[in-house]
Amino acid sequence: MLKTLSAPRHFAPEHGTRFGLILGLLIWVSLEYENNLFLQSWAKSNVGPVSFLLNGTLAGLYAGAMLGYAVAEYAGRRSEEEKILESLKKKSLA
Repeated sequence: MLKTLSAPRHFAPEHGTRFGLILGLLIWVSLEYENNLFLQSWAKSNVGPVSFLLNGTLAGLYAGAMLGYAVAEYAGRRSEEEKILESLKKKSLA
């Protein structure tokens, strides 16, 4: 019988490592794009208007999205803990 795997509901340390690695690579590509005129001309001719993401915008968007995810996870965990505490208080009063 096959077991269904569920995704972890917490921000595990390996997620932070993965986030840091991807963000570091995006910053590296951004710095390379800013300092390499050949890469800039190649990106403008082959990628078109999307090349503006290479100037650091993509790294900022990624960092913002991951920060938003971490805040949402923290807020969700806090609300779950508060629900548990509230139910325990109701049980102890009853």
